[in-house]
Amino acid sequence: MKQKNVHRLERQVDESTDQLIRFDKEAEEKRIEVAELGKNSINAQMLKVAVESNERVLHDVADERERRRVKLKSKGRVKVLGDQNSPANVPESPD
Repeated sequence: MKQKNVHRLERQVDESTDQLIRFDKEAEEKRIEVAELGKNSINAQMLKVAVESNERVLHDVADERERRRVKLKSKGRVKVLGDQNSPANVPESPD
């Protein structure tokens, strides 16, 4: 009877050891997975910031382009006809 108990306990120890090894391996795989996710997350955040920065620059460039396009197409509002300080353009006083 004692021999049976010893064998049963030895089997339980072996099973527990195997289980511990499997759990240890799974834990290491999860650590690696989490580390990779962390790196990917940081890289993703850096890429997101870079994209947002590029979008802001492109938006500013598009705004400036539109302002210049409108300015080029619009007619001048002030038309200067000759030299305004020349004697021909100065009205004579009614003396």
